[in-house]
Amino acid sequence: MRRYAVPILAVCTLLAVGMPAHAVKRAKKPDPAPALESAAKIPPADAQALLREANELWQLKKDYDGALAKFNQAVEAAPLDIPTRLQRAIFFETVSGIVIPTEKQKFADLARQDYKSVAEVEPDSIRGGVARDGLTRLSGTTLIESKSVNCPKEANEAHDRGESLYATDRFSEAVAEYEKATTLCPGSAPLWVDHADAYFLMEDYEKAKELFTKALTIDPWSRSGHRFLADTEAKLSNGDEVIRQLELAVISDPLYEAGWSALRTYATGMGRKWTRVYGDKTAVTRGPDANGQHQITISVSPESTSDKKSGDGAMWIGYGAAKANILSGNTIDTGADGQPVNRKVDPKTMSALEIECEAVKVALQIERELAAGASSKPSAFWSMMARAERGGFLDEAIFLHMLDASLASEYKEFRDVNADRLVTYLDTVIVP
Repeated sequence: MRRYAVPILAVCTLLAVGMPAHAVKRAKKPDPAPALESAAKIPPADAQALLREANELWQLKKDYDGALAKFNQAVEAAPLDIPTRLQRAIFFETVSGIVIPTEKQKFADLARQDYKSVAEVEPDSIRGGVARDGLTRLSGTTLIESKSVNCPKEANEAHDRGESLYATDRFSEAVAEYEKATTLCPGSAPLWVDHADAYFLMEDYEKAKELFTKALTIDPWSRSGHRFLADTEAKLSNGDEVIRQLELAVISDPLYEAGWSALRTYATGMGRKWTRVYGDKTAVTRGPDANGQHQITISVSPESTSDKKSGDGAMWIGYGAAKANILSGNTIDTGADGQPVNRKVDPKTMSALEIECEAVKVALQIERELAAGASSKPSAFWSMMARAERGGFLDEAIFLHMLDASLASEYKEFRDVNADRLVTYLDTVIVP
């Protein structure tokens, strides 16, 4: 079980090194939900003791029933504490993958409930990002798979022992097991990341940096490798490198919510702006209906058209209609006289990015027309996309903010070719 929060002391260290007091900006936090409250503090002592017992029963003794009882007791002892609830969610998710099939859904639902609670109470925190990543895993919608290597059985066993020791705070013992694992399977980036992370928690930051860097030479797109290296650079007071590594973390996987949350935390703590906005993307699908006839379906999220979404609804409807039109073989251009002109297209010859660009441009045209009206509401998501277009980064913004299964199939190649542009987009538009 890996650490999940940006080390607060690391952020403070950065702020203490040459950072003028007026440059520190604190993001406004939403009101907590009534059932829980945001808890940046350490859990109460009795809850901490119960969590230690739970992890020992789980990781060392493999007593899942005993661990379940202790996790529940810890939450009962500190029902408002977010870190405690998040640890239980991670346990529930793990158990859902190993129990008998009839129990799988029950534990997945329990994990989902805890993750949702954490994400609702702390949407902008690292814990909130970790919780959203957990919900993504449970939904089965992971789009960017990490690089995998088939390691020898002995390497996996050594790694498992290291994980159990790590989870119970026995880091020096864990290091020895991780070293065995990386020696037996040197081509596995995740093993090197875990090895490095143990050194990080032992406060040997130079060694941690060395091993995180080793992991990234094996897999340059290890999202956790970049994120944890950012924490390490923070401890070493390398502020600019912190931001760069977190940018690479979300470029590695645009759906990596813990990475986005860490980027927000560090960037705003260092006095930068934060302009990323979530979008409830309209789903447009093409396929046969119940009678076998050709059909295009537009699914508009209720949240995307509500008043709470700051005027984005009209753009999402326009985006969905434009994409459906393209999939039907038509698109609309603006003629020389300023009037709409229908143009035939063949969606089978278009890339997913080309189709998205056509639809997004229609939505942006609607955004510009509405923005000119005095009574229109500001459009949060589409204003962000408009800034990207003006800066020449529309392709980058589409991949980073609108990724779906179709785009994911093209993203890795785009990422490899346009890594520098993706970094520049984040640096100049999202965290300027």
